[in-house]
Amino acid sequence: MKAVSTLVFLLLLASGAHAELAAFNRWVNLKPADYRFEHRPSERSHPVIVGDILYYATLNGDIFALHRIQGNVLWHRNIGAPVDGAFSYGRSKLFVGDTLGNLYALEARNGDVVWQKKVSSQWLTAPVQVGSRLFAMSSAHELYAYSERKGEELWQYARHGDEKMTIRGTATPVIFGAEIYQGFADGYMVALSMETGKVRWEKRLRQRSRFYDVDTTPYVDADKLITATYDGSLYSLDRQTGDIQWRLPVGSYGGVLVENNRLFFSGLDKHVYSVDAVTGKVLWKTAILRGIGMAPSLVRGGLVVPTSADPLYVLNPDTGKVLWTERLGTGTSSPASVHQDGWFYCLSNYGQLYAFEMVERPHRKEGVQTLTTLSAIYRENGGTLESTPTTSGSGS
Repeated sequence: MKAVSTLVFLLLLASGAHAELAAFNRWVNLKPADYRFEHRPSERSHPVIVGDILYYATLNGDIFALHRIQGNVLWHRNIGAPVDGAFSYGRSKLFVGDTLGNLYALEARNGDVVWQKKVSSQWLTAPVQVGSRLFAMSSAHELYAYSERKGEELWQYARHGDEKMTIRGTATPVIFGAEIYQGFADGYMVALSMETGKVRWEKRLRQRSRFYDVDTTPYVDADKLITATYDGSLYSLDRQTGDIQWRLPVGSYGGVLVENNRLFFSGLDKHVYSVDAVTGKVLWKTAILRGIGMAPSLVRGGLVVPTSADPLYVLNPDTGKVLWTERLGTGTSSPASVHQDGWFYCLSNYGQLYAFEMVERPHRKEGVQTLTTLSAIYRENGGTLESTPTTSGSGS
């Protein structure tokens, strides 16, 4: 469970650029020795960056705080139940939900419990703190508003539809202005008052008889809301009315990234897309080899796209060209966590946390290079690896 550095060096050739992007695998925080599952796990919790501290949680119930540059563990605790995606930060607290229905507020400085709530369902997506309120979506399609300070319930909105077969996971609520926007497993996108939980509008998006969940965390701005259904469509809706502005017949499980009116997302058809966010026109698409793509992230000019079955991709955001691929050994089921200084972090499906740094180097003539990280040594067998310290921050 010790943070280690590796001498892995990865070179990225940016098409038409005057410099190359080089990604260095700086360190790996290994899974605990008691991390064991009968079936292959899928770690869906998204690591959180707060200054130079990085927090993350695992299906083993472990919560870690690490120095994000050095990789050393600052504190660690186990809450006794799996954390399957319900992990976030706000107002010096970590908000953690487990699969037994417990919702915790923990002190970010040491992991001590501030308050705890209990529901009869599971927590499968990140709670969202806005001002004095905390919004959390349960696996039973119930959206709760709590007091951030004490955990008192303020309101609840329940939606129990006629869904037959659904996908595990729920969309994270998004707040814009005085409204909260939430996708549901019955194929509806709903806008509610953040203050009262009263419905402003609802829009049916499902088109098929099963797997029509709206599990994609939406992108919201003043004019539009962009989301996707698992059954095969990406939508742009009018934010104020829910009316459909355009539809692209490609489903998605991960979230979307919007940058300068360009939309990036991973489709369920095993392609990564760049789309005009205003018109819905496809600008480019790039095939991925295996698994389901997660939400893309931009890191110093590279588009980072993790996948559930390896590899992790870095693409040119202008053309979709593959610049670099990296194997984590078991893939990942959550997006990369990105810092503006060029560091990014990926939590593998077996609970290993990887830290990478992207830097620019003088232009070279070689093409794309792919090297394997330390993780390839321990694959799906869940084996452990004895750590051998190496030179921290290597990259020559």
